Amino acid sequence: MRRTRTAVGVAAATLLLIVATGSAALAASGGTGGTLEGPTWVLKSYATGGAMTDVPSAVYASAAFKGGAVNGSAGCNVFSGSYTASGAALTFGPLATTMMACPSPQDTVEAAYLAALGKSATYTATADTLTIYDAAGAEILLYKAGVSAGITGITWHLRAYNNGKQAVVGVISGTDPTAVFGTDGQVSGAATCNTYFGPYTATGDTIKIGPLGSTLMACPDTAQQDQETQYLAALQNAATYQVQGLSLEMRDASGAMQAEFAGVAIAVPASTSTPAPTVAPTPTVAPATAEPSTAAPVTEQPTVPPTSTSGSAQGGGVPFGLLLLVAGAFLMTAFIDPLRRLRAR
Repeated sequence: MRRTRTAVGVAAATLLLIVATGSAALAASGGTGGTLEGPTWVLKSYATGGAMTDVPSAVYASAAFKGGAVNGSAGCNVFSGSYTASGAALTFGPLATTMMACPSPQDTVEAAYLAALGKSATYTATADTLTIYDAAGAEILLYKAGVSAGITGITWHLRAYNNGKQAVVGVISGTDPTAVFGTDGQVSGAATCNTYFGPYTATGDTIKIGPLGSTLMACPDTAQQDQETQYLAALQNAATYQVQGLSLEMRDASGAMQAEFAGVAIAVPASTSTPAPTVAPTPTVAPATAEPSTAAPVTEQPTVPPTSTSGSAQGGGVPFGLLLLVAGAFLMTAFIDPLRRLRAR
């Protein structure tokens, strides 16, 4: 009896061990593989503190895979490096990033995102979703396939660009290269020191920019001149683009990052036109009918002319100067003539 109980106990323990091992293996199995290349994968949530946390709407983080190379936005800076995918296994090589200082919450997302990429073990990719798991089979990153939005109506401020030396670098502090894509098929902006302009076409997620022209001012130093030249070259190398909210990425035909921008919507001024004033119709006045007057007749009084205090005539009065002349003649007659008579005697 004891042997039977012992055998049953051993069998039960073995069964539990098998179930536990199977469950652990299932949990640790992680992803099932799939196709990584093609979409720009936009990060939607990431693991932190043992739980998945949504990426804030103001933060854009991404990843694009092409021929063993991966690059994207870490949330603020741009990263690039290598990856290895075999079956469902996925690991990343050392990743390089630009070194811009990032505000919150971009810095929080960036640190967690880059750390999670370093823990990648397996993945599952479908047409519109990419999930990355760690070695324990726990979900650590969740992406959705990006859908490109419109490129016009926004001033795009450059954050990083391809310097043509197989590196994506941040912009020089104190400079603000930009791009504005018009609805008329023209692009313009600040190159760094000069202003550039030229044609572009955008269809779906493909884009072609150039040839570009620019003004010809000298830059204050070689670093800014190099940045300007490399930025304009990167724009003209772009073959695809991805807009997610106020973030814009441009890549060449091989999938290499060419430029990464943060956008500011262009305000559309409100209409200032003044409506034409409404003119009221002119009222029609009926002709007046003369009524017989019943008032007593008014006797007109003679008008007394005002006394003049100046040498000019006022209301028909005698000029004061004329009065003085008459008075002088009278005095001469009254006094001078008697004197002449006395002398004659």
